[in-house]
Amino acid sequence: MDAAFGVLEEFHELGCEANARTYATLMKGLCEKGRVEEAFGLLEKMEEEGVETDVAVYNVLIGGLRKVGRVLEG
Repeated sequence: MDAAFGVLEEFHELGCEANARTYATLMKGLCEKGRVEEAFGLLEKMEEEGVETDVAVYNVLIGGLRKVGRVLEG
């Protein structure tokens, strides 16, 4: 997750604010590598920063849980 936090840090240094799409993109990259717990860590950071979640964020996280077998297919 260090790389994901690095991207967020660079955003802040450039005077940009991360939004739900930024977080969802970072989470998706982590989930694709099976690093779902780290993606949920980004969700916590997102909430701490007051960034409002959206359906895309939850879809990414659910997809990540499916990928590692923590959600059964219906």
